[in-house]
Amino acid sequence: MTTPTPAAPPDPSWDRAVLLALLDEWEHQHQALFAGRLRRPVFRLTDDDGELGAWRPERREISMQRALLRGGSWVQVTDVLRHEMAHQYVSEALGVVGEPPHGPTFQRVCAERAIDARGAAAVELSEEAQRLLRRVERLLALAESSNPHEAELAATQAQALLTRHHLSLGGAALPEALAARAAALGARQLGAPKGRHFEYEYAVAAVLGAHFFVDCVWVSAFCARTLKRGQALEVCGRPEDIEIADYVYHFLTAQLDRSWAAHARQAGARGLRERLSFCLGVVRGFHGKLDAQRAALLAEGGAAGAGDASLALLAQSERAARDHLARRHPRLRLRGGSEWTPSAGYAAGLSEGRSLTLHKGVHAGPSGGAPLGLERER
Repeated sequence: MTTPTPAAPPDPSWDRAVLLALLDEWEHQHQALFAGRLRRPVFRLTDDDGELGAWRPERREISMQRALLRGGSWVQVTDVLRHEMAHQYVSEALGVVGEPPHGPTFQRVCAERAIDARGAAAVELSEEAQRLLRRVERLLALAESSNPHEAELAATQAQALLTRHHLSLGGAALPEALAARAAALGARQLGAPKGRHFEYEYAVAAVLGAHFFVDCVWVSAFCARTLKRGQALEVCGRPEDIEIADYVYHFLTAQLDRSWAAHARQAGARGLRERLSFCLGVVRGFHGKLDAQRAALLAEGGAAGAGDASLALLAQSERAARDHLARRHPRLRLRGGSEWTPSAGYAAGLSEGRSLTLHKGVHAGPSGGAPLGLERER
């Protein structure tokens, strides 16, 4: 697969830093996914537009494209690296000969470890998924209404559409349908790696995990532009759910800056603690609003006699993303943290968050560059 990022002149110091980061990532994936059964390969950076990465057994070499490293997220880089490591595993650890490069053994190795067998850094949406996104786009566009009741109704209908989509997915139980669904799952990094994340950023991840059919995990990630390592948010799920989660993530975080600026002017608030408290309140208020919308939707299904079945199908759909995450990160561990105590600005943020409504469409989102966001009910 080619990338549009133009090749830059080689920089030896940049190359060295990136190669060391790739080696660290290879060591981590080697232990986590391949039980330490591989030998460390030679790494090489290339400017080949024709491939993002390659495993060459005759050289014992994994090559990675500079343009991908400069322009892609670390999750994209890692996915390509994992793909090439799967080739290395089939070649060296299993000793398979006589099969095509993407043959049955390679496909099995990838499926067991939630590795993209295509090795592409971008996933093409199915026609079904594109239809879903177009319908969600039309519904969310209605939420621009200045009438708060119309806006809330549109946002509720959009959320209901996503839920019904997953109910329909859960209805197919044939093994081939389940396998196709599992193969369609993917992952994406949202936001740049940072050395420190604030409580409201974890709250944003909680919103995505609770209401947008993705599973979220904070992963160690390297930024090839700053040559620094930090933590970044990774979301796993179906391509259409990842697109919508991406939209919600970027424009909820952008809205926090706008809401804080307005609150600071009106209330004379200032200081980091006040800003962080206000932002946490906004996100949790928005989370509470979505909780209420989903509860109303499920209650509606219960009144129609389908409540338990709906819950079971939703749980099945959410479990698929969770299983995919577990295969991607088999050594994942949950860790508790100390509770951060917000300031008085939290209450103002909570009220602000309860009045937020998603507006405009997904396709005009981060990659399209159009000015989207969240609208406050008036």
